[in-house]
Amino acid sequence: MKSGDFSGILARIVAGCLMVGCASSTMRTTPGSSTLADPPAASAETSSANTADPRLAALWARRTSAAGSGHEDYPIGPGDVLTVSVPEIDEIKDRKVRVSTQGTIELPLIGVVSAGGLSEDGLARELDLKLQKYMFNPQATVFVDEYRNREAAVVGAVNKPGLLVLTSPAETILDVLTQAGGVAPTAADELVLIPGDERSAANPQLPGGGANEQDAVGTLAMANSAHAVSIGLRSGSLSGSGKYLSLPVRPGDVIVVPGGGQVMVVGWVHNPGHFEVGSGLTVLGAIGEAGGPMYAAATKEIALIRSEKDGAKSTVAVNLDKIAHGEQPDIPVKANDVIDVPYSDLRIGPYIFYSVVERIGLMAPAIPY
Repeated sequence: MKSGDFSGILARIVAGCLMVGCASSTMRTTPGSSTLADPPAASAETSSANTADPRLAALWARRTSAAGSGHEDYPIGPGDVLTVSVPEIDEIKDRKVRVSTQGTIELPLIGVVSAGGLSEDGLARELDLKLQKYMFNPQATVFVDEYRNREAAVVGAVNKPGLLVLTSPAETILDVLTQAGGVAPTAADELVLIPGDERSAANPQLPGGGANEQDAVGTLAMANSAHAVSIGLRSGSLSGSGKYLSLPVRPGDVIVVPGGGQVMVVGWVHNPGHFEVGSGLTVLGAIGEAGGPMYAAATKEIALIRSEKDGAKSTVAVNLDKIAHGEQPDIPVKANDVIDVPYSDLRIGPYIFYSVVERIGLMAPAIPY
């Protein structure tokens, strides 16, 4: 190739790059309908969401007061399976009975006995009283084999979802989440608690067993969703939303850990696409998941486009350079957010010049991607 021809090619490339830079305003993605001047703070949003719900505060006060009353165990209740034994009576020796939805059991000789609300020892004493007309010093024993009345459900983005047996009224949401294997990396920043002690009379207890156990729990949750409260998972403050993870769990509670959904990263990043939000994912982290900004990206002019509940869209201006230097707080992303990384007018020309030169196999100075 002659030197004059090579100079002509470079001149045309440079001219094309300059034309692209001049027309850059027509190539940008138009942001949403409104713009927020200041990015929202994550901790303040989560904390205010929890403290603003008086039902959660009332539930905390009621359950923490009951947990400190000195009761160390749950009473017998509907669905529990008991082993009742009276050594001198063959009909009531190691006999298994299930507590009815009315809280009663039925035994030979004795008939129907109210067991709901009693402890194992309390029910044994009640049986002794009823058996005294048949024998001297009956010595009945009661043992709870299955605690159907002590189950709580953990469903959603946890590692081992299902029904869990509560061992003490002092067990908390954090304890139950630990039993469920912890929250999954794709979990949202908040969980939903549907209190079992406020469920409707039409659904007195959690269903257990069978192939459709998860569907039954979901049906129960929908029936009682009016009582649901949200609790933040991210706050570590014992005086803020974080303290509600220490809320005592009660039988029949349904704890739903939603998935975080997906955020879309588009524009001048190395690997644009959809990414799982998870707990604590921010704009900086989402762009990192997308491979980081390219050389031509305008890192000071990134747009976070968010769909609101009423269908409107809002746009938050993001300066990635200030976030990286701690001059601006990073912004937590939510499901269905779109992060648009535009190109820089100053960098798009050199970037295209380098790309074209590299493709035709000519030597060119190194330029970062």
